[in-house]
Amino acid sequence: MAQKKSSMSTILQGMEEQKQRKLQSKIPSWAGVEGLQLPQSLALEQCSSEQSALFKASLLASLLPESASIADFTGGLGVDSWAFAGRFSQVFHFERDAALSAIFEHNIGLLPHKASVYCRNAEITPDFLGQLEEEGFRADCIFLDPARRNREGGKVFLLEECSPNIMELLPRLALLSPRLLLKLSPMADITMLIRRLGHNSAGFKLSRIVVLGIKHEVKELLVLLENGQPASETELHIVNNNISLNISQIQPGIALDGTSSERPFLLEADSVLLKAAAQDLAVQVFGAQKLAPQSRLFLCGKELERHFGHPLLNFYKIFRVEENLPFSKENLRELSVRHPRLEVSSSLQGLSSEELQKKMKVRSGLAPNGLHYHLFACRQEQAKRLLLCSGV
Repeated sequence: MAQKKSSMSTILQGMEEQKQRKLQSKIPSWAGVEGLQLPQSLALEQCSSEQSALFKASLLASLLPESASIADFTGGLGVDSWAFAGRFSQVFHFERDAALSAIFEHNIGLLPHKASVYCRNAEITPDFLGQLEEEGFRADCIFLDPARRNREGGKVFLLEECSPNIMELLPRLALLSPRLLLKLSPMADITMLIRRLGHNSAGFKLSRIVVLGIKHEVKELLVLLENGQPASETELHIVNNNISLNISQIQPGIALDGTSSERPFLLEADSVLLKAAAQDLAVQVFGAQKLAPQSRLFLCGKELERHFGHPLLNFYKIFRVEENLPFSKENLRELSVRHPRLEVSSSLQGLSSEELQKKMKVRSGLAPNGLHYHLFACRQEQAKRLLLCSGV
């Protein structure tokens, strides 16, 4: 019996240590706070990261005064509510799970914030929103992060399939706030969102879509709806590591070396640009040459060096082209001998990056000279090429 208790204690201790490691990596500002309560791992896994939560708070802070009130209608663990509470004077945290609601109410008392925070255990339904309206509830902005899984645990992408159903709630939400900020699946189609939300019956105007990236990976898709705004085009913003860019304001034509055959730089568009269908901005702004119609790779002239501070370059990985060779077994063999440590990427049909790396028998990592080499197997116009590059 004593052995069973000891084993159970070890298991529980291991689970707690796992939670603490997750907290340290995802919400570092919470990690050193004594007395915090942590929920089951799923809620901790699905909550916003500190970096993304602080970005959402800064986004609203650029639109609203500090005296504004923010209502988080899908509060969860409360990372977003905590971030809002650091920028605004009043925050409402609504959460349908009673245990999570109680955990946040306990934790927010231990965390630094300046807002008056109100917690309420409630599920956001049309009837409940009607009840809030009768109570005279109003907020300057409502934030909603609907669950994107069905009862069987499968992922859903349609707005009507999310919980709560955004399209069903829009008319009532418009009575409670002039602004609505939605966090949607990174997989959601932007064209579909513009079509579905751009002309809604609730009177909201789709004013902004933000593709939020961290370390070149898309983490969140944010949609801002506003009431009482003049009709205009929806702004599309891209963000990478807190550097934000309004695509509609980018001016084309820095007029770099667009005709020269000497193109020593390779630009690789990150997933944020691809999500926004804006990868070809390198052609418009930097005079780059796209390697192939469906490629995310671009060759650029030497004058790019003078514009390394341009904000658009935060959304491309920049490499210096060391060699541009025909794709052949002989060149692959020779490259693998000279560069046993090499990152490998293949965009060639029927040959994955993993297969090419295995075929070449090379490993990732820094070369003995301290440089980081990267081999791109790709098409340049119609020909298969091998571009050996070093990091910039």
